Amino acid sequence: MPSDTVKPPRIAQARAAFECGLERIVAVSEGADAGNLILGRVKLLHVSDDLISADGRSLDPLALDALGRLSGAGYCAVERVIVSEKN
Repeated sequence: MPSDTVKPPRIAQARAAFECGLERIVAVSEGADAGNLILGRVKLLHVSDDLISADGRSLDPLALDALGRLSGAGYCAVERVIVSEKN
């Protein structure tokens, strides 16, 4: 579906979608193993109502059902949340 602040469209079925603008590209190393670090700024976040916490102030990380990349073929899932008293 069309985005609101950027030209590329977003996936209508996505439960969360970021509209981002390019801040800068940082070259990382040189040669065959070189890469780039791409930094962006979030302009707008679209989020499904079922991801909003009960107090309406944040996203519910368990409802998000997030999957993270570890190393090799390893991944991790968010199954519990630890809240820090210090931020």
